[in-house]
Order: sequence, then C-alpha cells, then structure tokens
Amino acid sequence: MRSLLIILLVILSSCSIFSKIAEQNIILPEKGYISVKNEALPFESLTYGDFDFANSKKEYKKIGTGYKPMYKNIILYAHTIDPSYEYYIILGKLDDSSYATFYFKSIKLNDQFISIAISKDAPMSDAQFILAHFIAIQ
Repeated sequence: MRSLLIILLVILSSCSIFSKIAEQNIILPEKGYISVKNEALPFESLTYGDFDFANSKKEYKKIGTGYKPMYKNIILYAHTIDPSYEYYIILGKLDDSSYATFYFKSIKLNDQFISIAISKDAPMSDAQFILAHFIAIQ
C-alpha cells in the first residue's frame, strides 16, 4: 500500500520541480547536526547546521541561488555559502554519468529509489559525511 502511495505521488508530481512528498519533510536539530526525515519515505539524512533548506519552489527562490534547479522530483534542496555548495535529495535513481559536477548515492526504499546529489564544490570531508549519513530507515 505504501508503495502504491509513493508511486501515485511520483506520477502526480512529475510535472513539478519539487515532489509533493517534500511537504512531509521533517527538519530538526540532532546532536549538533540537522536531521532530515520524511513521513512518506523511510529515510534519514544527517547534515551540517549551516544549510538553508527548500521543500518547495517558493522556498528555493527565497534561498536566492539565481538559477533553475538541476533536477525534478526534488524531495529536499540544501545550500550553504561557506564554503558554497549544494545538494539535492530526489525521487529516482541517479548515476554519476548524468552530471559530472555531482557526487551521487542512491538507496532503495520498498520498490523505488531515492538519491542524493552533492555538488563537487563541497569539501571532500563534507561530501563523505553527508553521503555516509543518507540512509534507509528500517
């Protein structure tokens, strides 16, 4: 049943930059970091506290990056300025041949994938930390 709900949400949001699932994001402080969870998807992402987050196109515009998002079906967009880099969590599976300027990780949740794409402008230690803490919750 949960898989059917997720598939339906993906189809309905395929025309939008941000997925409808993004509305269910929960962003909270956790042990000096920021935890991102989503009620519709069993995943967690742990990141640093200096990011601005967007769960909608309106919030994305407020961050003021000045350009269109790289992806569609975005669950979360995050941007920091010191050092300046960004990352996306999206519905679907990505591979690094799609965009040479991002590091990728995909995880399987039920019958679908979600992926994280981190700008290669990120310090390697930051990218490794964020990738390692993007996990499926059992």
